[in-house]
Amino acid sequence: QTTRTINETNFDGTANIEIHSRLGNSIASASTTNIGASGTKESVHITGTTTINSFGVSTTGIIRTLIFDGALTINSSANIIFPSNTNILTEAGNIFTFLCENGATGVWRCINTIPTRIW
Repeated sequence: QTTRTINETNFDGTANIEIHSRLGNSIASASTTNIGASGTKESVHITGTTTINSFGVSTTGIIRTLIFDGALTINSSANIIFPSNTNILTEAGNIFTFLCENGATGVWRCINTIPTRIW
């Protein structure tokens, strides 16, 4: 309970400051790696090397940023959509952002990747 400014936001010191992380849990890769089940967190670390064929069903419109801890294959399909429509081999440190386009059927579209890939 101290007066301070954090990221240009002023706090008067009359209450405790709570800081919440947007980093979700780590999820082990599996044939179906349910990234929508990571709660309300926006990002998820993907561990393991098992090939991913599905990201599971979720809520339409949510976005998940995936941080890969190792190399694995993500199979492009009607439910995992990449601009190139080809399977992707990840490397440790790759970051992909997916939008859930249809939560009922588990359709996820890659909308960003770091480092930028040439499709």
